[in-house]
Amino acid sequence: MYALFLVGAQDRSTFDELKKGVINFLLSELGEEDRNQERQASSATESSKEQQDKALVSSQSFSKGNVITNLFSGLSSSSTTVKPRLSSRPVYLLGESFGGILAPEVALSLLDGTEDSNVQLKGMVLVNAATCYDRSRLGAEGPAVAELPQWLYPAGLLKLLPLFMDEHSMDQLLLMQQAKALPSVIDDETREAYLGRVAMSLPFVLKYIPQDTFKWRLTAWLETGCNRMAVKLADFRRHSSFRTLIVAAEFDGALPSIAEAERLASMFTNPVVHVVEGAGHASTCGSRVDLAALFRCHFRELGRSGRWQRSSSPRTAMKEVAAAGKGEYFGMEPRYDGKSFGLNPLKYWSRKYYRKAQPTVRKRVSE
Repeated sequence: MYALFLVGAQDRSTFDELKKGVINFLLSELGEEDRNQERQASSATESSKEQQDKALVSSQSFSKGNVITNLFSGLSSSSTTVKPRLSSRPVYLLGESFGGILAPEVALSLLDGTEDSNVQLKGMVLVNAATCYDRSRLGAEGPAVAELPQWLYPAGLLKLLPLFMDEHSMDQLLLMQQAKALPSVIDDETREAYLGRVAMSLPFVLKYIPQDTFKWRLTAWLETGCNRMAVKLADFRRHSSFRTLIVAAEFDGALPSIAEAERLASMFTNPVVHVVEGAGHASTCGSRVDLAALFRCHFRELGRSGRWQRSSSPRTAMKEVAAAGKGEYFGMEPRYDGKSFGLNPLKYWSRKYYRKAQPTVRKRVSE
């Protein structure tokens, strides 16, 4: 179960505060990973020492002096091998939509050494990056919604909703609600619980994002970030070994994602562009692509089994049934448990499947 960097529905942090919050969260998670390694290594050392003590004490061939020498020799070698290495876990950033602006900002801070860290940043994935917000339908229509009279604001948000969907979005949602199929990547209860939490929270997120906060995010996040990336993206050319995967939806109504993917590819020295056929803006990371498999195909080292893999044979392609599906069934599979009903929604927020994240970004309550 993974921790989350939480940005609440009313969060009005600045762009720089968001960047700093992501970096602090990343360093915190890497530090916890290293502490876990240290505890495991320490435990293994203690166990090894106990076994060594028993072996040495029980041996009649060693003199007392030899026993003492061997014990200290063992402790000395252990102390040099169990010391954890800071930030030993490789890191890959993924940014979707506005995250496609924030992720490059974070990446450059880490690559240029402006942050005091030893993060092993190996690559970045941008999905429908909003670095083209200034040339998008969302950029053209969103600000007008932010300026509507308060009583018309909810209707304005609903008017924007079709920009984020595609022709199969509602049909696939119905399949999931009827427990007829799930996206192929939802293959256990923990992932289904996460999907359920996201689906059930969407109406409330739309309803409770205050109009001033919506306006703040369009200007202080999207507009500010987009303008900054217009200047800074070229800085990635200094990092010739840095790898970037750019994912774009074929039918993104909110952003010109395919044209932007082509533009972004010219900014990086090692880019790969992947177009997700049939996908709208919000469904690109849904059933239309197996993003984990795509990760492993581009970042080959992730295709090897290791201590961070859930399986000894990680997927490098979409599952066969999902890939063979047509229309709304593309990317979908029968339920992993074979049941004709879904996971009880009361379990979505249970302790078994959910750990509440603590906000790590300072909230702004006023402009």
